[in-house]
Amino acid sequence: MTLFFAGGGTAACIIASRLATAFPDLQILVLESGPTTKDKMDHIQPGHYITHPRSRQQDGAVLHVEGIGARCRPAPSWFRLGAASAAAQVWESGWSAKEMIPMLRSLIRKSPTHGATAPLKVSYGGEDRPYREEGNGLDLASINVFFRMPKWISSDARRSDVAHHYIYNKTWKNLSVLDGCLVRRVVIENDVATGVEYLFNNQIHESAPQDIRTVKARKMVVVSAGTMGSPLILERSGVGKKEVLERAGIPVVAELPGVGENYQGEFSVILAAT
Repeated sequence: MTLFFAGGGTAACIIASRLATAFPDLQILVLESGPTTKDKMDHIQPGHYITHPRSRQQDGAVLHVEGIGARCRPAPSWFRLGAASAAAQVWESGWSAKEMIPMLRSLIRKSPTHGATAPLKVSYGGEDRPYREEGNGLDLASINVFFRMPKWISSDARRSDVAHHYIYNKTWKNLSVLDGCLVRRVVIENDVATGVEYLFNNQIHESAPQDIRTVKARKMVVVSAGTMGSPLILERSGVGKKEVLERAGIPVVAELPGVGENYQGEFSVILAAT
């Protein structure tokens, strides 16, 4: 293989698809820890979104959070091809509105602000009434129509996600996607990433062997496993904060103290009324 993506989220699917299209000679492999979502009803039918975490959720814990009395709270995450685009900022340079809008226009179909021919389709709900008119309604006629929320739903009522619009909709000769594959670490030789070690996710492939496999990349390894997954892969590869790596018994390949630090999340409260 020429190029590996360790993780098959939104960014990986888009970049892999575009590279495979632009450079037919590249041999690209995407390793995704979650399952395939192709034509699965709980994925493509928008109303089934609440079922996504059931069999694919993994819980981590954020330790010693000052804002909640130094207590520990679980941070659920779930995995599938397309990742965040199948369900839902970075403040570095390059992420301003001026710089991002041209990229969004090439990705999202929603005139006039965004593009009109891009793959992902965004639409509004059918009703539009302000909050003040709905304050006491909360009946079958008014629920869920407080405002027009943009939704990633196509004209045929299917969820409009990256996997179905960049990966599944094409027949590839130079792009392969392996689902249910956990990337253990990036293989680094002489300070160069040369491949990855992976094993089958037994939550997805229950009867698959659990031996660790190694694949080599001739050009590049891209770590694209998301907010929680990417730091873990880097740390298991020996890239990260020295104290953390030594505590885990991992040889330090490159000391980068910022890896795995500064995670910021926010709580959500869901209210249901009957």
